Amino acid sequence: VSSGPTTETTGRYTEQTQAVVSGKVTDAAGNPVPHLLVLASAGLCQWEAVASAVTDDTGDYRFEDLEPGNYYLRTCTSCEHKNYVDIWYDQGYGTINCGEAAPVPVEIGTTQENVDFTIVEGPRRTTWQQVTVGDNKLGCGFAVNAGFRESLVSAVLSIPNESRSEYPAYTFDLTGERILWDSECRFLDYWHHIFGPLQPEDYGAYTLTLTFAGGETEVYHMVLEPNPVVGVDPDTITVEVLANGGAWVGWQIPTENDQDYQVRIGTAGETYKELFRSGSMRNANGMELSRNDLRCLEPGQTYLWRVRAFPAGVDTWQATSAVVAPYDPAGPINRIHGFTAQIRNDRLFLEVIPYESVIDRVTGINVNGPGDFNYQMDLETDWYDLSSEARLFLKGWSASLAFPADLYGTYTFEVFFDDGTSQIMEHSLNEPAMLPSSVDFGSLQHYIHPDGAVTFSWENPGLDQRYQVRIRSADGSREHCCSVIMPAHQNSWTVSSSNLRTLIPGDSYAWFLRAYDPSFNAMTQTQSVQFVYDPFGHAGSAGSLIMSIEPEEAVDAGAGWRRAGTEAWLESGYIEVLDPGDYNVEFKPIPGWNTPENQTVTVSSGFKTDVIGVYTAHMLGDVNADDKIDLTDAILALQVISGMSPAGAVHSDADIDGDGRIGLNEAVFALQVIGQIEDGGGSGPLPPPPIPQILQ
Repeated sequence: VSSGPTTETTGRYTEQTQAVVSGKVTDAAGNPVPHLLVLASAGLCQWEAVASAVTDDTGDYRFEDLEPGNYYLRTCTSCEHKNYVDIWYDQGYGTINCGEAAPVPVEIGTTQENVDFTIVEGPRRTTWQQVTVGDNKLGCGFAVNAGFRESLVSAVLSIPNESRSEYPAYTFDLTGERILWDSECRFLDYWHHIFGPLQPEDYGAYTLTLTFAGGETEVYHMVLEPNPVVGVDPDTITVEVLANGGAWVGWQIPTENDQDYQVRIGTAGETYKELFRSGSMRNANGMELSRNDLRCLEPGQTYLWRVRAFPAGVDTWQATSAVVAPYDPAGPINRIHGFTAQIRNDRLFLEVIPYESVIDRVTGINVNGPGDFNYQMDLETDWYDLSSEARLFLKGWSASLAFPADLYGTYTFEVFFDDGTSQIMEHSLNEPAMLPSSVDFGSLQHYIHPDGAVTFSWENPGLDQRYQVRIRSADGSREHCCSVIMPAHQNSWTVSSSNLRTLIPGDSYAWFLRAYDPSFNAMTQTQSVQFVYDPFGHAGSAGSLIMSIEPEEAVDAGAGWRRAGTEAWLESGYIEVLDPGDYNVEFKPIPGWNTPENQTVTVSSGFKTDVIGVYTAHMLGDVNADDKIDLTDAILALQVISGMSPAGAVHSDADIDGDGRIGLNEAVFALQVIGQIEDGGGSGPLPPPPIPQILQ
């Protein structure tokens, strides 16, 4: 079978119909990368692939039968969770920025060879990095993922312009040039340096080298080429704030050339803080923004409304124009992000999440419900804040209450503000056809892939309910990631490392699974499973210990466990992440129960160690807690009565009459039991005798 081009013969003509693109994928050391997916897209920054190829054992790949046109090629190491940084082909080092990809032209009967990739081992520690020309000034910026941000020790940019004072390389001031925008609507933590007005000698190659604690380095190659952009005339920018709290921002298109436009809104003071950023639109002369888009803007305040222009498909060249305008909606506007009344784990759950711009202006929250139900939220004790830079809005007020007499019906929420106004919302809580069933905790599993992605799985009970995975800090105080609502048949979910970018490698986290009825009137969730997020080997080889306590009655009575030498008692089912080794586990004494003996357990690298601690209930009259009633118990009780020092341990939980003391009643009770045993004549257990009547 020939591997060369195929031909078709039609009459007198022979026409080649096959177009080929081929190349090799190697790592930084020049070694071939086998079994790796290479994707071809039909347009710049189009993520949907029109063709794919897989590298062979020597790292070679080959596309065949491509239609004529330009193709943009990229590696997809994340498709198979390989720990490399994906890049687009750019005729050079490769780029992580799709806008810098170079087209590969394809014509009938041609072969494009040596379309090669060199990929570096992950993880990718940056979110973005760019050399830019903004308003005719040369600059460079970059952002580091939260998991690596605090371990950055240096950032050095080589520059081509010998006439600049920073030549041949500029070292960033990691303290003075760090910029933080932190709001519900816009979080950005990055570094940026402006070199000054653009000079002709600034065109050329730049190399950004980042060094992290531990000696790891990441190197990014960027090329600045002329690509001028025409900015919007600020005199043509108009801002019309709508009565519903939205706005229309319009402008006059400044050129006949294709350009992309973007609206940005921020504070109007000396220090700019961005509160909103739109997507880019090609050749647009305005954008309509919703109230939700502008939820971080406070009515009555003045803001900087900016329109930024880019060359079509290129964001490294920018021209920004701005106007200062008030945000003054004429009508009442929505101030609430969300609210709910729901059954959660057999409790009534109430929640109100205001927009961030009005949180400090809330003076009260009142909830009325079916029948005579009323609850006034305590603005201090009912407040919660689970927000992180990945879940910015997750803060507000909530309450978990016992079921009222009338549970189902309409709940009316009224939120009061410091300007004397209030907002009223209604939520209907309907009786679900079937309450959701919690998934078996023992079936919860997770697998951390080499590229930092994580697959969570569970045993699906086969019920008509919906599922959701949530990932939080080990202590539950911050939420880092949340899945979409998943259908009834689903039993796993894989989340990419980019969506876990706020997790710090080597730290411990917790995840749990929620189940909802189809109408979301009720929810139940599992216990949390702790895990170490360590795809890149930052935490060493940790393991985990899970302690289950039996019976359930002892758990309800307050039974607990801890490692010897630690202070806090832990609940049954709690998973503790530990370094490999032997640990001594002790159990919490609780009234009415015999405490299990200490256990020595071994935690192994990469494994979960399951341990069970069993409490036994105290026997009434068993003064020395040896699980039997005999003459020793009577003697101990009599020694206590006479004031003598007992000849053994005395447990007040053996008290039979509820006075909390060991005395004559317990001595007589023990003698009665002994008498029953001696007179019984049988081998079966006898019921305990009644408490001595003469002593009551």
